[in-house]
Amino acid sequence: MIASSPPLPRWDLTAVFPSLDSPEFAQAFAALSGSVDAVAARLEGLPSSVRRQADASPEVVGAFEALTRQVNSMSEQVRTMSAYIYAFVSTDSRDATAQASLSRFQNLHVRVRQAHTRFVAWVGGLDVEQLIAVSPLASEHAYFLRMAREQARHLMSPAEEDLAAALEPSSGSAWDNLHGNLTSQLLVRRRSRSVWRGPAPPILIARFAVRRTKRRLPPCGRTLWLGPPP
Repeated sequence: MIASSPPLPRWDLTAVFPSLDSPEFAQAFAALSGSVDAVAARLEGLPSSVRRQADASPEVVGAFEALTRQVNSMSEQVRTMSAYIYAFVSTDSRDATAQASLSRFQNLHVRVRQAHTRFVAWVGGLDVEQLIAVSPLASEHAYFLRMAREQARHLMSPAEEDLAAALEPSSGSAWDNLHGNLTSQLLVRRRSRSVWRGPAPPILIARFAVRRTKRRLPPCGRTLWLGPPP
């Protein structure tokens, strides 16, 4: 006899947005898209005099501080949107609305990554230590600036970086999504005094992988048998 599992606890996400199909969520998604466009436009609109300078002149400092505030705002929106969508997908990968929202977000994130890479490339070419010395905002971001300086040395050309970002949804992210969807839908049947059936916890999946020679995988390939062999 298979005992039915008790109802699982659910997160209350209404403090962020009422739902994935709510007007508030749609407005926030549009606002994030607008923020990405604004960062990209400001980067494209940097005066040539600022682009060519490495020294922390007043003009360069002003451009850096304005861009940093915009990038920080964009990043905060990205974190909120990402956490909200993944809170649905990571707990129910069969949620079609959440999967559609994740797909839209990942496509938008291509532009986020492209804008951020261009920001890193520009900042990494500045005299970072001088910038930190003259700008309080730069001083607050000293760790990021020094990391950007190092990262900028290893960037590809702008066109190649844009292409790498554009390929992400159909390469690395696609495999991550496939792995997450499949493993989240595995069912575990444990033979003991009480039988529990539900999503397979990662620790049980790992245990099965380690002891795969001592466990039987049924022909369906979707149920793991743990505990004593039948």
